[in-house]
Amino acid sequence: MKAIIMAGGEGTRLRPITCTMPKPAVPICDKAVIIHIIELLEKHGIDEIAVTLKYLPSEIKKIIASALAQGKIKTEIKFCIETSPLGTAGSVKNCIRECYNNSDEDYLIISGDAMTDINIRDMIAFHKEKQPMATIAVKAVDEPTEFGVVLTNSQNMVTGFIEKPTESESVSNLVNTGIYIVTPELMDLCPDERACDFAKDIFPKLLENNEKIYTFETKDFWCDIGDITSYRETNLALLNQTKERAFVGKNCNISSKAIINNSVISDDCMIGDDAVVENSVIWAN
Repeated sequence: MKAIIMAGGEGTRLRPITCTMPKPAVPICDKAVIIHIIELLEKHGIDEIAVTLKYLPSEIKKIIASALAQGKIKTEIKFCIETSPLGTAGSVKNCIRECYNNSDEDYLIISGDAMTDINIRDMIAFHKEKQPMATIAVKAVDEPTEFGVVLTNSQNMVTGFIEKPTESESVSNLVNTGIYIVTPELMDLCPDERACDFAKDIFPKLLENNEKIYTFETKDFWCDIGDITSYRETNLALLNQTKERAFVGKNCNISSKAIINNSVISDDCMIGDDAVVENSVIWAN
């Protein structure tokens, strides 16, 4: 199955980090989010990958080129740059045309700004078994008010959507992870060269047309990088997945008298005597 990583957003809620860096380029445990995603795709046997770009595209291209040169990833990545905002579905349709010559097969779509180790093979198998127009990966979370909530029936079919519901509207805690498998027929619902969004436009239209959308609920690690707080929490959540007390990058000079606990320390950092670093993310240098 071919994959498309949506990496064109500006990440305004993550400013000032994203003033000079696109959101998929921000480091999680000292590795850009988009490299984590490409590694995940490769792990599950996907070797045809395209990336949609708009904001600071050269920065993402440099990161991917460096990862290829260092052997961290193996797949030659295709790029599709938006000249005007096309939305999530519009950018994907544009990418399918430019990078895959409108290939008549289903596509795995994954957001370039979230960390996950979702079992993609299982999701693909589920989609092939059910054969819907779209399959949406969902995750149960403690605070669904921060996300797009997906309503389902007992057969795991989508019945509706609520975008960032209030507490009284939170009748479900299953949220949209931004990971989809879609058919070429679904992409026909998106107009050419116009802004169009999966969650706001395409999926509701499918429901109106009585088309099936299935949910694939993942129990695996997934963290959305929405703002500065969630960025820090995502780093620390990934650290906790490794069950390490701290992540320390290369060429760091850390005093034996310093206390480091539940923190990410990037390359070339210096921490002196009696310093205490807890629940923190320190970037390189």
